[in-house]
Amino acid sequence: MSIAFAQSPASSRGRRKPVDMQGNDAYSVKYQDTTALCLVGNVMFYHNGTIITCDSAVRYSEKHMECFRNVLINKDSLYVYGDRAEYNGETNMAYVFSPLIKVVDGDATMYTYTFSFNTLENVGRFGGGAIVTKGDNRLEAERGYYYADSSVVICVDAVEMQDSQYKLKSDSVVYNLDTDVASFATDTYIWNEKGEMVNAMAGRYDRVADRFELFSNSYILTEKQEVWADSIDYKRALENAVLRRNIQIDDTDQKVLAFGDYGEYWGDREEALLTARPSVISYDPEMGDSLYVRADSILLFTERLLAVDSTAMADSLARADSLAAATPMLDDAVRQQIEQAAAMTAQSDTTSVGQPIVDSLTGENVAMQPIDSSAVDSTALASETAPAPELTPEQIKEQKRAAAEAKKAEVAAAKAAAKAEKAAKKAEKVAAREARLKAKIAERRAKRLAKIEKYERSRAKQDSLAMDSIMRDSLLQHAGDELADEQFDGPDSTMLADDTTAIDSVRRIIRAYRNVRSYRSDFQSVCDSMVVLSLDSTIHLYLSPILWYASNQVTADYIDIYTANQQITRAEFLGSPIMAEQIDSMAYNQVAGKTIEALFRDNEVYRVNAIGNGQTLYYTTDENTGEVAEFMTITCGDISFLLADQQIETIIWRGNPVYSIYAIEQVPEDQERYLRDFQWHGDKCPTVDQVFDRFLRPSRREEMLKKPQPEFPIQESISRRRKRLTDSGVWRDRDETLSPEAIEFVEGVKRR
Repeated sequence: MSIAFAQSPASSRGRRKPVDMQGNDAYSVKYQDTTALCLVGNVMFYHNGTIITCDSAVRYSEKHMECFRNVLINKDSLYVYGDRAEYNGETNMAYVFSPLIKVVDGDATMYTYTFSFNTLENVGRFGGGAIVTKGDNRLEAERGYYYADSSVVICVDAVEMQDSQYKLKSDSVVYNLDTDVASFATDTYIWNEKGEMVNAMAGRYDRVADRFELFSNSYILTEKQEVWADSIDYKRALENAVLRRNIQIDDTDQKVLAFGDYGEYWGDREEALLTARPSVISYDPEMGDSLYVRADSILLFTERLLAVDSTAMADSLARADSLAAATPMLDDAVRQQIEQAAAMTAQSDTTSVGQPIVDSLTGENVAMQPIDSSAVDSTALASETAPAPELTPEQIKEQKRAAAEAKKAEVAAAKAAAKAEKAAKKAEKVAAREARLKAKIAERRAKRLAKIEKYERSRAKQDSLAMDSIMRDSLLQHAGDELADEQFDGPDSTMLADDTTAIDSVRRIIRAYRNVRSYRSDFQSVCDSMVVLSLDSTIHLYLSPILWYASNQVTADYIDIYTANQQITRAEFLGSPIMAEQIDSMAYNQVAGKTIEALFRDNEVYRVNAIGNGQTLYYTTDENTGEVAEFMTITCGDISFLLADQQIETIIWRGNPVYSIYAIEQVPEDQERYLRDFQWHGDKCPTVDQVFDRFLRPSRREEMLKKPQPEFPIQESISRRRKRLTDSGVWRDRDETLSPEAIEFVEGVKRR
């Protein structure tokens, strides 16, 4: 016999409705100064849309009761399991007690030690430690709150979270069970499967979109890079990050520091684009000298020059096939999608799958086996012909989970196909670029050797003319043919350094565009665009470049600077180059030619060659007074300047030199003092403060590597407790839902 208790509509006017209840049997007992009602068998309480079921209960008043054994609290999709519960209808609070309390909402499950639930506000509170699981996502905390209406869990103190790709550690996390979005507003650390680390003071992680949004003091640590920004928006699937405000990227492998207020980073291509006041520092701690670059926009990227290996794509296909074989519960449509995706991926690899490729390091053929995209378990297909058994709720969950994994596999296979196709096209471009580069290097080397050979053949005759000119210069009489022979006896090693450089497997490229300014202690420059190549350690300046070194200025159409170990070794000036040195406000030493080449040793110029149509306007000074003494003009085929301690010691003219020398007070009025197109741009020479005005953040690598990763002690403790309680029979891991009697009881209450 079932006994139901309900308040009549008339008597409930003007006050809140009391708790409705029902039980198989009821009897009264004396309790303190009043009488309590005992209910036994299929006991049910209903209040504020929440139903509480148990084996027995004591009703102390119309809104205060205590429930015993097999307690279940349900509201909407929320289920709370315990051994005992107290409910106060005045405060709308239900307090659950058990050696271990279980809370279920959809496919999310929580285990905790203490739990209370407000039936009116639909807010739960847990403490003593708790773990929340949803699929492969696990979250633990010391305490927190659960909002049933929005399916939001707020975790506080010692929060640790993980899924198949990330581990998270924080003081507080807000996790939405419906959207799989975790938000945090305290100091939070995140590690991925590679051991890379993310740190921020605020942010959110969208698990479905696989997207991180970091809002405050964002920091990323990888094996070779450190990245800072005020905010970072990172999409893991695309390996794309958008960086905003106060950006600093430290690439310790390439020894490059990059800055800006807006930037994008593509991890798969190792590319970064910086805009909004971008700047770059190319540094070498051992040399103690750095190149500072500033421009309107700066692009950094890496080119890999090795042949493309298809094993990664083959592995992706294999994973997709193995996943398809492991999910016999999938329907034909899903299985067909997997097979089609794998087949499309296999077809897209037209360059390497199933064909031998040449390893660029060993030169040997590497045999690649074709991928069998039809490797779906035949037993799974065969099972489709048998009558479909009635599925349990757990099997339905498993089926949904398998379908989701299959969808992931389909997406992964499609991404692998696109990535493989992209890699193949990139490999073709790289190969063509390499061929052009090798041809250019060979051509450059041949031309340079031809020039050197020409110098050697004509040196005997032309050096005599040069020496005659030198003797006319009273300031340079101490120099002679011996110095010329010493400085230019055969090909100079620095001239050919770039020609003999081996092709690297990876080269880093920096491109700067518009209003480019650069600073190094040994040279400065301005231009419209700049390219820095790690392959041959060259710096290329384009569109009206100007270069300053020591007291010299060089203008040209193009400028190429060659470095080794962060030291400049050679500079080439192409397209109407003019090299100038300021003597005073009106006097400038000037050199022009078709090509000008400056050779450096220990970052100091020791030789300058003006090749083709050499022109010189040169002032000599009195060695005692330092006053300008003479002015000379020289035209010839080629000119070489030999320097020591930044001072010219010897000048060599080749190819029918024609010269005039005047005392400074006797220079004719019609004598041109400036070469055609010469202009002095000393006011444009940038200082280091004009090029770089950023705050340099110190490395956090050592500090961050010491940060302990999540160890999930609460999860471990609860797992041990679950096993111990289950094995002893004290507690069981319940998953029942409302009984038909409970559902009928609720519907009856709603009808009243």
